[in-house]
Amino acid sequence: MVRASLAAALFLLLPSADEQTVLTRDGRKLTGDVTQDGDVTVVRTEKETVRIPRAQLVAVFAHPKDAIQRADTRMEQAKKLYEDARSLDIRDRARVEKIVVALEILAETRDVYEHISRHYTGGDFRLLPEAISRVLQLMRLCRDAKGSELAGGPSVARPSLVKLAQGDYRTPPPVPRPRPWIDAGELGPGQLALVKLLASDKPETRAEAVRRLASPPAPHAAPAVWGLVENEPSSEVLKAVAEYFERCDPALTAPQVAWARRCPEPQRRAFVIDCLKRQGDAAACRILADWIVEQPPFDHITRAHMASAFRKMREPAVADLKERLVKSKDRVVQIELLKQMGMLRDRRLAALLVQTMAMYLKESIIALLYTGREAIPDCSRVMRGGTPEQRKYCPWICRKVCEQDSAFDEWYIKSREAEEAWWREQAEKGFPVDPNDFRLYERKLEDLVRE
Repeated sequence: MVRASLAAALFLLLPSADEQTVLTRDGRKLTGDVTQDGDVTVVRTEKETVRIPRAQLVAVFAHPKDAIQRADTRMEQAKKLYEDARSLDIRDRARVEKIVVALEILAETRDVYEHISRHYTGGDFRLLPEAISRVLQLMRLCRDAKGSELAGGPSVARPSLVKLAQGDYRTPPPVPRPRPWIDAGELGPGQLALVKLLASDKPETRAEAVRRLASPPAPHAAPAVWGLVENEPSSEVLKAVAEYFERCDPALTAPQVAWARRCPEPQRRAFVIDCLKRQGDAAACRILADWIVEQPPFDHITRAHMASAFRKMREPAVADLKERLVKSKDRVVQIELLKQMGMLRDRRLAALLVQTMAMYLKESIIALLYTGREAIPDCSRVMRGGTPEQRKYCPWICRKVCEQDSAFDEWYIKSREAEEAWWREQAEKGFPVDPNDFRLYERKLEDLVRE
């Protein structure tokens, strides 16, 4: 199947003579002389030389508008692929292949828009949230078409490859987080004996067995270790379990934590969430996002621990929460996702929260309040050209966040360092979230606005 790698094909056009700007997936913006060394982009800034693998690269440009223009062009190409696919017979595999390529182009285009919007504000850059919204809408259409077409219709012979515009469309496989300490083999006699000790009636014996199973952790012991959590009374044993799963593959966790979603004890649910937070991978983030969809939390303690975990795993959490909000048809699920999106305080979610004011006014407004500084550009954008609700409440949100009556964009620019300092402090403290923060959603909107 044809694959799209926009990092190689479009956004990484590297003239060697002029100074270039490089945006990376971890949020860095580097400016300097840019060259290519195989699959690695080399940036020579005034202070250092940085080597960036292709998988970490978002865009390279002389001016951000150049990257936006290329992204706009690719958006149109993805739209044409989708329209062409819809015109083909449902049994034609070329139809599905075109949609898959369109989705990959759209994903990279979305990343370019989002990362540029994080570093550049004002002027024409205020239109980026609308561009992101259009990309997400087309992605939703493509996913719906892809799902229905993969599920239906008899299989047919594979056609020739889809013909696309020039470029290299190979997509490198995702690189999993290295876990060299994990023993992936079968449990040996000694570890089998340790698993039996987990059933001991002595808490110190159970705790010691878990600690020994964790060095190195064998994946096949994970179900037995999780079996302790549901009814374990000893804090010493639970501490050992948490340390065990910090070193364990999150993929092994999903089947073992389904009981926690329905557990009547908030503190035990919180313990399971904290174990996933310790793991900190995209896989652990997906487990938490699926938890909200399958069993929305009903207490503030669970919500707060989830919000803390999502803050630690902010990069995958942004994509996971967005995707589930768009796909879900359940009102309760959507409201819980909005609450978590607000606590994430991420610029990339603000435009979507402004849009959801049409369906969930109070929840979206409170989520934007918690988004804080990162909500200002999108709220400012709709003050004059948005819906009546947006024009009414977005100025109020800006006043509450900025604590001033005007000049919101200037405040946003000046407060960048304060926001970065806030995130550094969060990381040092373990990303704490107060359960009482969610009590604001229990208030009436009229009461909030009167304050």
